[in-house]
Amino acid sequence: MLKNNYKERSAYIRLKTQSANDIKYKLQKHIYEMDGLSYANGSRKGDFEIRDGVEKISEEINRFYEYLRLFDSAKDGDAHALEDILVFFQNNFIDSCTVTAALRDLNSAIIEQTRLDKQHNKFINDSRLKRTKNIYLAELQNQIDQFDSRFQNNIAPALREFLNDINSLHFFNIIEKCLNTKTGSNNNLKHSTIIESELYTFIWIYVKINTKASTPTEITDLLAGEITRMGIDNQVLAITGMTSNEFREHIKDIIIEIPDTIATNENRLFKSQSAILQKENNKNHINTRIHLQTLINSIYNLNTGSPSQFIEEYSDCSGLAKAKKKDRSLFHASSAFGVTLKTVCDYHSNSLMFIISWILTEIKTNPDISSYMQPLIKILDEIEYFIGLFGTALLVTTEKSNVIITVLNNETKAYIPSSLAHLLVETIHSNCKNLDQAFSESNIECDLQTLPDRITRVFSKKLEIIREAHHDATKRIKKYINDVES
Repeated sequence: MLKNNYKERSAYIRLKTQSANDIKYKLQKHIYEMDGLSYANGSRKGDFEIRDGVEKISEEINRFYEYLRLFDSAKDGDAHALEDILVFFQNNFIDSCTVTAALRDLNSAIIEQTRLDKQHNKFINDSRLKRTKNIYLAELQNQIDQFDSRFQNNIAPALREFLNDINSLHFFNIIEKCLNTKTGSNNNLKHSTIIESELYTFIWIYVKINTKASTPTEITDLLAGEITRMGIDNQVLAITGMTSNEFREHIKDIIIEIPDTIATNENRLFKSQSAILQKENNKNHINTRIHLQTLINSIYNLNTGSPSQFIEEYSDCSGLAKAKKKDRSLFHASSAFGVTLKTVCDYHSNSLMFIISWILTEIKTNPDISSYMQPLIKILDEIEYFIGLFGTALLVTTEKSNVIITVLNNETKAYIPSSLAHLLVETIHSNCKNLDQAFSESNIECDLQTLPDRITRVFSKKLEIIREAHHDATKRIKKYINDVES
């Protein structure tokens, strides 16, 4: 019977949760105190762009605040809250920081405004018509510098500490569940998909969070020590069939396998082909989960009117209100009783959200199910293309010169380029068709039955339910498109 260090585990969870909660409170306090950027003066195009930039920074930092609050749900027992926090901050802070990107864009807008002022003054002889130094812009620049300094020096380091705690808590929760499930079993889990995948994820995220250069040996010491403090090390060793040294070497091997993260000359003397294949499968599984969560976040952003993906070709589109009818298409009308192209896009994106969320839930619950899901996973890039097109359409309709407000009934009509409308309709049709084909292929994968019979039967029933829902959605989408085009 394996020894259960309940007191040790309880102490670890209590201390780690308290640490994360203290850092969360400190971060929220910093963010609250930073909410002071403002620029309300000027009516030139550049002034509007600067105000938009200020609003964008506020939106991004508020998103950080909201995802910090999600930790309260984790403390209340929400099993997925910790993972949602990690995925959000990986996409919006670790890989590419949306706050610093918004700061760069705002600084660029200020520099451009200053350049235009200087250019204007070169051709003006009358000093009364020359543009003087914009004191409001200078004040804003000072605010931006202070904001950037506080973000880099206070928020970013504390956020990395917070994410380290979240990563450890998430790993602990998943592994403890696996161990409790497998305790008493005679199975050797040295190559268990779930444990191996979660160990790889834990190490991979740790390396991404902690940018300070360290050798694989140093990181191995830190992570092995963390697992020991969790109080699960002996049980992990017993179930995986490894010795303590073998487990440390296994951690070190994973660190070395992680690409483009650590510069090192350390190489393994021997690699079995099966182990390499296993690690590749684990990486694919992790990447798929991240891709799915990213798509969910992108669709959510569409639904909240803050698209995060665009097609560069249409980024500067303007003047459609006065364009020829053949060059523009109605995207949305405020008083339309029937459907518009935006209605179709909204309905299709909601249908995709339902399907993608289901796929993510299934492969989280049982990673082995991914083998049945491959046909659906393969078309994620095409789905992402639709999200980019829809986001672009929403962006285009925010440009005032692409909108008409009728005099008689004050109706707002928003237009997009005809070519973009054609791409949207074409991509929606393609999404529906390819999803239907993917469901059929997944059904065939089930018939080949590479997993235990019980798992296959349950998954087949779920697959059929989701497929029927997709069929119903496709029928409605086709009817909507016919209504739009008639």
